Amino acid sequence: MILLDFKMQGCSYIFYMNEIPVFNMSAGHNIKSQLPVSEWVLKGENVFKIKINPLPGHESYEEESPCTVNIVNKDAEEDKILGTAVIPVLTELNNSPIKNDIIYSVKFNFNSSIREHYWGNGLEITNTKEAKLKLIEISNYFIGCFQKNDIKSIIELLKVREQELAYYYNENYLSRIARLTESFQQKMGNGNLKFEPINIENTVMEYYLNNKIVCLKNINYASAIIGYNNDIPITVFYPFYFCLNPSREFVIIK
Repeated sequence: MILLDFKMQGCSYIFYMNEIPVFNMSAGHNIKSQLPVSEWVLKGENVFKIKINPLPGHESYEEESPCTVNIVNKDAEEDKILGTAVIPVLTELNNSPIKNDIIYSVKFNFNSSIREHYWGNGLEITNTKEAKLKLIEISNYFIGCFQKNDIKSIIELLKVREQELAYYYNENYLSRIARLTESFQQKMGNGNLKFEPINIENTVMEYYLNNKIVCLKNINYASAIIGYNNDIPITVFYPFYFCLNPSREFVIIK
C-alpha cells in the first residue's frame, strides 16, 4: 500500500497523484495524517504534486519545515520512503507574503509488482456531448437509486470500484460492501436530504492520465451530484471518476 504521510499547517492545499486530485483542504488547520493513494500509483515513474496557497496570517513560521509529505511504501518489509516534499517557509525571499499558489512536484519510482489498474486497459475518452450525456445519465441513475433506497443497484454500479480498492488496500471485498451498505443506509435515513437531476449546462468534464479517466463536476462544486439539506446545497458524495472499458461502457472506478 502506498500512503501519503503528511503534516500541513497554515495553508489551503490540493494533493495530486499522477494528475489526479486526491485530497484538498481549504482551511489552515494543523493536520498530521496518512492518506492511501495506491489506486493512482503506476509501475515505474510517478509524479506527486502539491498546490499550496498560504492563508492570511500564516505566511511564515518559526519551524523550518512546517509542511512535509512523505510518499511511503507500506508493503516493503520496513516502511520505505519513495519521495519527500518539504515546503520550508511560505514566504518569498524578500520576506513579503506570497499571494499566489505554490506548486511543488516530486518524482518517484515504484518498481514493486503491481497488477494493472482496471482503467489501464481502458479506451481514450473523447470530449463529446454524447460522452457527457452518458456520464450524466449514469450519475442521475445513481441519484434515482439513492432516492428509492435501492442499495443493491448502487452496489452493482460501484462494484468495479470496490473490487479495485479491496485489492489495493488488502481488504476483503464483502467487508467493504458491508461498510458501504451501512454508510448508504445512514445517508438514506436523512429525510431532509434532496437531490435535483444533473443537467448538461451546469457540468464540466475533467480528463486525466492521457484521457483514460474522466470526472464529471458541477461548475460551482467539486462533485456533479449536489444534495440539498433543508434547501442548503451540500456535497454528499465525492466526485465520480470514470473509465471507458474495452466494451465501450463507462465504469465508475473511484
